[in-house]
Amino acid sequence: MHPTEGELQALLDGEVREPLRGGLERHLVICETCTDRFTALAVSLSVTEHALDALGGFSRALDVEQVLRLASR
Repeated sequence: MHPTEGELQALLDGEVREPLRGGLERHLVICETCTDRFTALAVSLSVTEHALDALGGFSRALDVEQVLRLASR
Protein backbone atom coordinates (compact mmCIF):
# COMPACT_ATOMS: atom_id res chain seq x y z
CA MET A 1 0.00 0.00 0.00
CA HIS A 2 1.36 3.41 -0.99
CA PRO A 3 1.38 6.39 1.39
CA THR A 4 -1.00 9.26 0.79
CA GLU A 5 0.18 12.74 -0.22
CA GLY A 6 -0.67 13.86 3.31
CA GLU A 7 1.54 11.17 4.84
CA LEU A 8 4.43 12.07 2.55
CA GLN A 9 3.99 15.77 3.35
CA ALA A 10 3.90 15.03 7.08
CA LEU A 11 7.10 13.00 6.73
CA LEU A 12 8.75 15.87 4.88
CA ASP A 13 7.63 18.28 7.60
CA GLY A 14 8.97 16.02 10.36
CA GLU A 15 5.50 15.48 11.79
CA VAL A 16 5.41 11.67 11.66
CA ARG A 17 6.26 9.61 14.73
CA GLU A 18 7.41 6.03 15.02
CA PRO A 19 6.41 3.43 14.05
CA LEU A 20 4.74 5.10 11.04
CA ARG A 21 7.88 7.09 10.19
CA GLY A 22 10.00 3.94 9.95
CA GLY A 23 7.40 2.27 7.79
CA LEU A 24 7.22 5.23 5.43
CA GLU A 25 11.01 5.46 5.19
CA ARG A 26 11.30 1.73 4.46
CA HIS A 27 8.64 2.05 1.78
CA LEU A 28 10.52 4.91 0.13
CA VAL A 29 13.64 2.73 -0.07
CA ILE A 30 11.84 0.09 -2.12
CA CYS A 31 9.24 2.11 -4.08
CA GLU A 32 10.58 4.33 -6.85
CA THR A 33 7.14 5.79 -7.53
CA CYS A 34 6.71 7.02 -3.96
CA THR A 35 10.31 8.22 -3.82
CA ASP A 36 9.59 10.31 -6.92
CA ARG A 37 6.41 11.70 -5.30
CA PHE A 38 8.31 12.50 -2.09
CA THR A 39 11.11 14.19 -4.05
CA ALA A 40 8.58 16.26 -5.99
CA LEU A 41 7.03 17.45 -2.72
CA ALA A 42 10.48 18.36 -1.36
CA VAL A 43 11.38 20.29 -4.51
CA SER A 44 8.04 22.11 -4.44
CA LEU A 45 8.59 23.10 -0.81
CA SER A 46 12.10 24.34 -1.60
CA VAL A 47 10.89 26.42 -4.56
CA THR A 48 8.10 27.89 -2.43
CA GLU A 49 10.51 28.74 0.40
CA HIS A 50 12.87 30.49 -2.03
CA ALA A 51 10.01 32.41 -3.65
CA LEU A 52 8.67 33.57 -0.30
CA ASP A 53 12.16 34.51 0.82
CA ALA A 54 12.55 36.63 -2.32
CA LEU A 55 9.27 38.35 -1.45
CA GLY A 56 10.59 39.54 1.88
CA GLY A 57 11.06 36.69 4.26
CA PHE A 58 9.86 33.23 4.95
CA SER A 59 8.25 31.70 7.95
CA ARG A 60 6.58 28.29 8.02
CA ALA A 61 4.05 29.97 10.28
CA LEU A 62 2.74 32.13 7.43
CA ASP A 63 -0.93 31.69 6.76
CA VAL A 64 -2.63 31.91 3.39
CA GLU A 65 -3.59 35.57 3.82
CA GLN A 66 0.01 36.53 4.62
CA VAL A 67 1.26 34.65 1.55
CA LEU A 68 -1.28 36.41 -0.67
CA ARG A 69 -0.29 39.81 0.76
CA LEU A 70 3.39 39.08 0.09
CA ALA A 71 2.64 37.87 -3.42
CA SER A 72 0.61 40.98 -4.28
CA ARG A 73 3.52 43.34 -3.60
